[in-house]
Amino acid sequence: MLININENKNPAVSLIPNDSYIRIYGFMRNKMGLEKTELLVYALVYSYFRNGESLTGTVDYIAAWVGCGRTAVSGALTSLVSKGYITKAQRCSRGLRYVEYNVNPDALPDSSEHVGMLKLWREDKRKRQYM
Repeated sequence: MLININENKNPAVSLIPNDSYIRIYGFMRNKMGLEKTELLVYALVYSYFRNGESLTGTVDYIAAWVGCGRTAVSGALTSLVSKGYITKAQRCSRGLRYVEYNVNPDALPDSSEHVGMLKLWREDKRKRQYM
């Protein structure tokens, strides 16, 4: 049986660049206790955070990334927000509503790996408050 690897039923998958990736860090399992869909969704949001950005993708986009259904992703997002691990904000631009997800830096476990990144994030946050 031949399988066509170029044939994908989910159009959102085509939005994922082939050279992009997410990392699952040990603290996500060991200190935060994340697993399954929550772990993958958090790792995706964290990858945007590490690049100084917020995740503004749709639930379909996130589901395509982590290989889970919309229901599982929606549940994971709701759970991560309720635990305080990520934040959710709604933005409007040109008549369209966007949902932004970001890591809550106050919920990150203490780690020397985060120190520089958190300093930059806090400085950027202060700048945005005065704009």
